[in-house]
Amino acid sequence: FHEDQQRQGKTMRLQGGLHEQMPRGPMLQHHGEKVTVSVHALRPPHEFYSRVKSITVVCRSVDEDRHIMNLSREEIVKEIKYDRRGDMYGNLIKVGEVENLSAGAWEVSWYAVLDSVGVDPTNPCNATQNEIVSMQSSVAHFSVKDKDYELKVQQFLKAEASCRNCIGELQIALNKLRNLTGAEPIRRYGLHHEVVVRAGKKVRALKWSMNATEKTSSVYDTLNYMLVSVREELSLLEDSMEKSKKKKDKKNMLRNFKAHIADVLESADPASWMDNVTVEQLKNEGGDANRLYQLFIEGRGQFQLMVDSDMLWGASLRQDLFSSKQCFELEMRREDALIQEAQDEEEVRVAEEKRQVEEEAREELLHKAELERKWSLVGNTVTVNGLTSSKGRSLNGKTASVVD
Repeated sequence: FHEDQQRQGKTMRLQGGLHEQMPRGPMLQHHGEKVTVSVHALRPPHEFYSRVKSITVVCRSVDEDRHIMNLSREEIVKEIKYDRRGDMYGNLIKVGEVENLSAGAWEVSWYAVLDSVGVDPTNPCNATQNEIVSMQSSVAHFSVKDKDYELKVQQFLKAEASCRNCIGELQIALNKLRNLTGAEPIRRYGLHHEVVVRAGKKVRALKWSMNATEKTSSVYDTLNYMLVSVREELSLLEDSMEKSKKKKDKKNMLRNFKAHIADVLESADPASWMDNVTVEQLKNEGGDANRLYQLFIEGRGQFQLMVDSDMLWGASLRQDLFSSKQCFELEMRREDALIQEAQDEEEVRVAEEKRQVEEEAREELLHKAELERKWSLVGNTVTVNGLTSSKGRSLNGKTASVVD
């Protein structure tokens, strides 16, 4: 071996005594959120146990957080076992457990403090006050996950999948809005209105998740762009409907007020409007607080307004607009809306899972068909063409049999 190293131009290195050894990196065992840290005794173990004073484990994070564990000689020698053959020195020494560390990547290393003179390895006391520090061990690594962030990422993925489903609904609504004729606009308005309000709530939820996780989403950009287009088409439709109606009597005034509230619900931030609207503003639009309450609760007319849980929550807090009983009813309606929204989200989740299963099955069939096509060539005689290397060109035009 020594001669081989000399021939290869390498210098043979031998480790010296205890304090000149490079300790092996600590052993890490994960148990849920806890990490158990153990170290390997230096060699030879009899001398190590006779001279060791203490063991220190240092955990450092990439953010410069530190966690230090110390093990005294008294605790170390307790692990020495006995049998008829004498003392049994364990190779692995458990130092302790770490938990509740900050999220991120961590590095773990250790070193030992040794006495200059050895004693009986089972003696809990050292011979002198002298201290010799061993070399620092090699580094072991582990990471601590940020569970709050992982939860926010799951919420982000769920919100993005929900918005992806909305894109299809909005595209259908946009195509129909651009091709409405005759009396169809009035009949179709309520349906498209619901699609826009539902999409608006979901895009706001995705925006919150994006801010919480510092992620970007092309789905958010696409849905926002489509919402702008559909809102423009709905606005044109509302103008067309408004021009076709008379505005002389109270009934028409109430219809105009309902159309105004529909515009609010379809806007980018309806909850902010609910938090700040005044009695005077409602009056200027041809309505009042009672009429607004009726639209939220009773939903009279040719179509019922789609009022989401955020809007109902904001309304239930406006005791300056509504009576205590009305605020209570609005809160109860909010609970119903939350249940319905949860059901809608579940339907979206189930539909997404079904789509993924169908996509995987389709890819499996394509893969199988491709394999069958390739295997069908085995045993056939083919003509070689298209080879461009110097040796390969001589084979062009010749026949060969496919074997694999």
